[in-house]
Amino acid sequence: MIYCDKCRKKTQVRSQPEPIEFPEYMVNTISIFEYSGGGKKIIKPFEFEFPLNFKNILPNLKLPDITYTLYAFILHIGTTAERGHYICYARNLEENPMLWYSFDDGYVSER
Repeated sequence: MIYCDKCRKKTQVRSQPEPIEFPEYMVNTISIFEYSGGGKKIIKPFEFEFPLNFKNILPNLKLPDITYTLYAFILHIGTTAERGHYICYARNLEENPMLWYSFDDGYVSER
């Protein structure tokens, strides 16, 4: 039973999963800060397998076989959420998918 704002009483609910539609491009955010008085940065490595396929991550759902390729990410350099600098790394998948570029304010360089 959950409270229904529309009828203003507790109502029996039958849950049924909605079909999932995946966009052509996906933007994900991974927070690496702990906001318990000061915005301390969490310094722990994490890994992703690419290409990213949600069928492998959520095997119990009947999902289409759609994969995503990482082509850009933003890195925060600094010790707290309040201080630091951001650098973007990106690649051109059509011209040279193995070559990464660093975008640091007005400077662009190959990595």
